[in-house]
Amino acid sequence: MSRRWYTSPDGRIVYVGWDRALQQFWLSIVALCPECGGMGEELGTEIPCMACLGEGVSRDAPTTNVGAKELDAIGAALGKEGIALPDQVRTDLESDKQTNAGDIVHDYGQV
Repeated sequence: MSRRWYTSPDGRIVYVGWDRALQQFWLSIVALCPECGGMGEELGTEIPCMACLGEGVSRDAPTTNVGAKELDAIGAALGKEGIALPDQVRTDLESDKQTNAGDIVHDYGQV
């Protein structure tokens, strides 16, 4: 499975990739917990964050999960969330499908 991710302009984390076993693209969008910044712990401690219960994900913002055979469906799902699919990410995902890639991990950072 290829795993790629980037941070949207509004701070949500967008995870995308190609699943070799299912032969489809996948998408997950999550918002980080505003209290701990996604760390899952109170700052400077090992105490679980009470706002997210140690998960690092905002409990107030829904998580989006989509699987699709075609990359355009992933682009459309992102569009509904007001998030773009950057050209470089699209190109890399198309390559992942063509080569049936696995074990690829890539962080694009803030886009």
